[in-house]
Amino acid sequence: MIKTDFSHTHKLENDKKPFFALPTVLYGLNFGVLGGMSNAFLSINYFGDFNLYFGQIFVLFCLVTRGLNTAIITVLFASTVTAIYANDPYLIAIYSLEMLFVHVCMRKGYFLFESAMAYWLLIGIPLFLCLHALTSFVSAELLFISGVTRALNGLICVSVVAICCWFLPSHFIHGKYYSTPPKLSSLIYSLCMLTVTLPAMVISLFFIWQSTTHNEQVVLRELKNTASQIAALNNIELERHLNSVQTVSTILQNDPNAKLQPLIAATAKNYDLLKSVVVTNSYGKILRSEPGRYDARSKGLKFTSIQTRNYFSDARISPNAFITDALVDKGFGDKAIICFVAPITFNSAFNGVVLGAMTLDQLIVFNNKNIDKEYLYVITDSKGRIIARSDSLDMPLLSNFDYTPHNDPLITRVPSLKFNQSVYLYQDSQTKSGWTITLMISPHKVTSVLVDYFFFLMIATFFVLSTFAFIARSLSHKITKPLVDIAENFPNAEFHPQIIRESQVSSEMVKLTHKLIDSHEVMSNFHQQLSDQVHNKTKQLKQLNRELYSIAQKDSLTQLLNRAGFNRLAISSYRNCVRNHINMSLIFIDIDHFKAINDTHGHPFGDKCIVAVAKTIQKHCKRDTDILGRYGGEEFIIMIVGGEIKEHSDRVVLIKDEIEKLNLQHGSSNIKMTISAGICSLGTDFSIEYEDLLQLSDNQLYISKREGRNKISSIVR
Repeated sequence: MIKTDFSHTHKLENDKKPFFALPTVLYGLNFGVLGGMSNAFLSINYFGDFNLYFGQIFVLFCLVTRGLNTAIITVLFASTVTAIYANDPYLIAIYSLEMLFVHVCMRKGYFLFESAMAYWLLIGIPLFLCLHALTSFVSAELLFISGVTRALNGLICVSVVAICCWFLPSHFIHGKYYSTPPKLSSLIYSLCMLTVTLPAMVISLFFIWQSTTHNEQVVLRELKNTASQIAALNNIELERHLNSVQTVSTILQNDPNAKLQPLIAATAKNYDLLKSVVVTNSYGKILRSEPGRYDARSKGLKFTSIQTRNYFSDARISPNAFITDALVDKGFGDKAIICFVAPITFNSAFNGVVLGAMTLDQLIVFNNKNIDKEYLYVITDSKGRIIARSDSLDMPLLSNFDYTPHNDPLITRVPSLKFNQSVYLYQDSQTKSGWTITLMISPHKVTSVLVDYFFFLMIATFFVLSTFAFIARSLSHKITKPLVDIAENFPNAEFHPQIIRESQVSSEMVKLTHKLIDSHEVMSNFHQQLSDQVHNKTKQLKQLNRELYSIAQKDSLTQLLNRAGFNRLAISSYRNCVRNHINMSLIFIDIDHFKAINDTHGHPFGDKCIVAVAKTIQKHCKRDTDILGRYGGEEFIIMIVGGEIKEHSDRVVLIKDEIEKLNLQHGSSNIKMTISAGICSLGTDFSIEYEDLLQLSDNQLYISKREGRNKISSIVR
């Protein structure tokens, strides 16, 4: 066996060189440009405003293969680009220190992966958190997630480099690192981290992203549903109270002599939101009023006429009951109210109004009772003024709801806003009265889940690291002794020096390599045979799949596309037309009285008719862009793309005329048939959806049927 002196495999050069020689600078710039371009153009958005950057891969690869001098230039260039795109200047220091720390550890014989892991746990994360905590005003949740994300990003990069190093020839590794074979315990530990821990972290990150996305969607859906429910509740309640004053108005219109006081007293009693109900004559003078238990005054309202009120003037010209905007009325002690107004008419002449008044405080009480305490809300009228809001919001009524849209760095799928120095996730809904209900919730509902996931990931990672460190030490002795025994019991043989050089991952592996070469060759041959067999079987399966796919997409009778096959191609073609504004037409064709043909002449002859129509359509639609299909039964569908819309209609006319001239022989009878067609063409309006296009074409077909059949109806959008 060839004896190899590992101490001279990577002999260091004794010649003194400048710290930044020209080749060093050029290599550093090359790797730096690659790292910078990777950070600028190949980053991956993980969640919110957080991206994963991979430029550090080139920095560490440069360090391992070219040494510290070249890596300094690379890291300064690549990390500067990262800092610019991430808007975080501290990343320059964080990544530069990582490179220096890894260099020192590798000089001492530690592996690349475990060196980087130690850096992020002991220095990287604490330093990142301290710098941002001292200089920026962000939440603890955001700070924690930022630090953990950067650490995981760094570990992913270093793992890629570590895996690449395993496949590099030993002479590519810089001479200052790994000058002697590593200990087997360190080797086992590093391999465990790469093959177990890293994939587990990547999978965990994926599920964190997926769970976070799902959680945001759930919160958004809950906000939308709750906002819609609140709008529906307000619509129902407002409609109910509006109907109450309309009912009083109707009673007075049908029976002018009805007793007013009991009528309006019952209305005020039965409808909780009504502060007061009044009835006026045609001049606005109050005839009767009922404050009831909703007003502390015992003698009704202090004002006697509402003639000057705008809503009274509106009631004169409005035949229907209506709800006013929020207003301040002296009759209610200068309180803000909303009025339900119903005009009273007699013989088509205006005879007064029935007025129900609701204070904004009552509206707030109603919504507080129906909205979960988890949510905050603000209701604004059609003028943008606040008419109701959660009690915890310090916002005066009838003021404007001034907020600014907010870009939350952790949440992208749920809109957020900011006012009074607070950030909320929100969703708007509209009522029939033109009110806007803004429902809000704290972002903590989303971010707390994200923090829990990251905290669990950090604890799990630490546990895995500790476990594998213990396992590596315990297994090293158990694994080393059997390997030595196996090597010593086999007869010695000489190998090619290249084989010895490639086996220098450990001293034990050098002894065992020559015993495994023959086995490897046999396995390679077997693997090649197995690979060839798998390739042949895969080829056969692909051919069978193509045949099955063709069967599934075509109609067996006419060999036209079936409905599923047509829709698949038509949707793709339709999107291209919409994107590029290309003229197109969708045509439905139906054989007239086909049921009678089937009933009279039998289904085989009916199939013959269907085939004849299909062939006629194919005869006139031969362009590559024409899509033909049998949509079901006696119904056919065509999509024509490009050219003039009139040309599309002319082709349908040719098809119709030729089918009308067909003579199909059945026994001694010549059978004729006709078709009806519906066309929807797009020439200017490309905003409709594909399903709507189908519906419009189908509607035109039914118009042709209703107008006597054997006709073509069309519409152009």
